[in-house]
Parts: sequence; C-alpha cells; structure tokens
Amino acid sequence: MRVPAITLFVVAALWLAGALPRLDLLNLPLFVLAIVLAWTVLFNFHYSFGLLAFWTDQAAALQGLIYTLNMIFGGGLVPLDLFPPALRQALLYTPFRSVIDFPASLLVGHPGAAQIIFGFAVQLAWAATFIGLRRLLWRRGLERYSAVGA
Repeated sequence: MRVPAITLFVVAALWLAGALPRLDLLNLPLFVLAIVLAWTVLFNFHYSFGLLAFWTDQAAALQGLIYTLNMIFGGGLVPLDLFPPALRQALLYTPFRSVIDFPASLLVGHPGAAQIIFGFAVQLAWAATFIGLRRLLWRRGLERYSAVGA
C-alpha cells in the first residue's frame, strides 16, 4: 500500500533536489532487489522482536528502539560516510546498513562489484538469521503461552 506513495514522494524529492540526473539507472534492478531484501530483513527483525511479547509487556518499546537504531546506524539521519572509520567499518555488518544505506548506495551508483556482492551477502545473512530467530521465538512463545493454561 505504501509503495506508490513512497515512490512518488522519493521521485519528487529527488527532482526538487536536482538529484535525478545523478542516479545510476543501470543499477535500478539491483536497487529493487536490495529494497525487497531490505524489507525482508526489516520485517523479520521487527517480527522477531515483536514476539518477545510472549515474555514481556514491553515489546512495543523495543520496536521504537529498533527504529531509532535503524535511522541512526542505517544512514537515515546521518550518512554513514560521516561516521568514524572504525564505526563505519563495523556498521557494514549490521542489519541497519542493509536496510537503508546499501540500497541507497546502489541507486546513486557508488559501490563497485565487490561491495555489491558483499552488501547482498550481508542482507541475505541477516534475512536468514531473523527468519530463523522468528521461527524459534514463535515456537518457544507458543509453548510458553500454552503452558500458562490457554
């Protein structure tokens, strides 16, 4: 439901900023794939932490924390290029960079082939990790829930 509105908003913002001519449209298929994987990572990340509601009533607070960390360490508020080199290097391996910075870098054409392969590998690793974690938490959560007497 959000894709048409977000697409229109992003294109309008890029046009107003004069950035449309600088986009690397040859990377558009890679960008779309990166967005799909980013959504998969983020969805399963939030889903996994949402399942903590089986154990705590503060699961919603964790969602806000995840959003904040994602915006800060994913490049949503501050470009990752402005972080100190050691932190920037560490952030390359986080799910946060996989969701915002990596797809955006594809669209503007910055990464080389090795960085593209690395970015997709990190996205796939986090997607698999969070899908596995989600499944584990769901099973354990149902066991806990049914043990309470439901």
